[in-house]
Amino acid sequence: MLRISVVALSGTRFGTVILHVYPEAADGGILGIVQEGDEITLDVNKRLLQLNISAEEIASGKRKRSQRI
Repeated sequence: MLRISVVALSGTRFGTVILHVYPEAADGGILGIVQEGDEITLDVNKRLLQLNISAEEIASGKRKRSQRI
């Protein structure tokens, strides 16, 4: 399981954990449109964190998010 968080979490000694992601990354960025079930690729050696959805889905997600704000 991959966990991504903006804060330190207790119980994160096991598994892959990315902590202290800037909250601004969700504000108008890709992290703000991630939905449950979306595939995310993490390659620590390549320093890659990638949401695996199409460009059309990204654009649609950003439009929907801006309408909610």
